[in-house]
Amino acid sequence: MVPLWLWYLVFFVGALGSLLGLLARLGWPFELVVHFRPHLVGLFFGCSAAFLWQERAVEMWIALLFGLWQAWDLGPYLPVRRGRSRGSFAVATVNVRAKNRGFASLCRWLKEARLDVVGLVEVDPGWLRALTSLESVYPHQFARPGDEDHGLAVLSRWPLKSATIVHFGDTDRPSLDVTLLVDGQPVRVLVAHPPPPFNRALMAERDAHLRRMAETARASTIPVVVMGDFNVTPWSPAFQDMLRTGGLRDTRRGMGLLPTWPAPLGWLGIPIDHVLVTGGLVPLRAQRGPDIGSDHLPLYVRLQMGEALTRPAPGRPGMAQPAG
Repeated sequence: MVPLWLWYLVFFVGALGSLLGLLARLGWPFELVVHFRPHLVGLFFGCSAAFLWQERAVEMWIALLFGLWQAWDLGPYLPVRRGRSRGSFAVATVNVRAKNRGFASLCRWLKEARLDVVGLVEVDPGWLRALTSLESVYPHQFARPGDEDHGLAVLSRWPLKSATIVHFGDTDRPSLDVTLLVDGQPVRVLVAHPPPPFNRALMAERDAHLRRMAETARASTIPVVVMGDFNVTPWSPAFQDMLRTGGLRDTRRGMGLLPTWPAPLGWLGIPIDHVLVTGGLVPLRAQRGPDIGSDHLPLYVRLQMGEALTRPAPGRPGMAQPAG
């Protein structure tokens, strides 16, 4: 049996973390606490049950109240039943991890899933070569390969009306801005990978990246899908600011928490890979993809537009790759 003093220690650590999370807007390292809100909920409920077992009524109620407090912002992510629609298309974001050489796993899943649009991050030259095997399924491709975590790619069944490399931050970290013709209707797709907030400077860079990407989405006159590994969870003030600034909708809401990193932890991970949408696009379903050998799991979302879509026949294969 776990000694009572250990439960007190666990509760104290969790309570201290919860209170520090109130200072998340002050920046790193306070924001790190809010990323683990589901874990704090489990911790407090576990403490509450332990105190109940030990007949410590006051401590039980305090731990329960802390758990309910932390669970409050998780409510909108509880899964709800949704209707089906034939007028929809599927998108996914995948951090393939540059060091991952499991090309076959990803390519096999993408061929089987037959998604309509896929945004990939951490695409290096090796991954770029592997993606050529998908040209029969995703004939319209645009990529900016890079070293380490800077490479990006978009795979699409639908024709690309335009495709450019943009920079939402003050550094050379690129993003992709692609406009697709979905059954003749233009849809804009932004694929990005802001830096992880390992220190104050990187956190400021990430937040600037998210803010400018949100401003771009709000200024768009056509529906926008914003996706990628944002290195932020839904409970971060930076993420909430991004939603408000961009008029964006988190497609996880009503679908489940769907943690994507680190992949080996499964449901004990945290959700840092995202698909966000502006008005005119309605999420119908969201789920995680399979383990592809990366430290991230794919995030798959089915979206609905105003009218039914027709899947186009594969066009002429080709990888659009900018010079340099």
